[in-house]
Amino acid sequence: MSTFGPQIEVAIARVRADIARLHGELTANGLVVWTGGNV
Repeated sequence: MSTFGPQIEVAIARVRADIARLHGELTANGLVVWTGGNV
């Protein structure tokens, strides 16, 4: 259970979505191979 307020929860969700999208860019551009490498 989270102890953050609603504004922080929204900010965290946005950052998570950005990270997921950017990770997709790494594989799409051949910068990592499938699960190789760390994000």
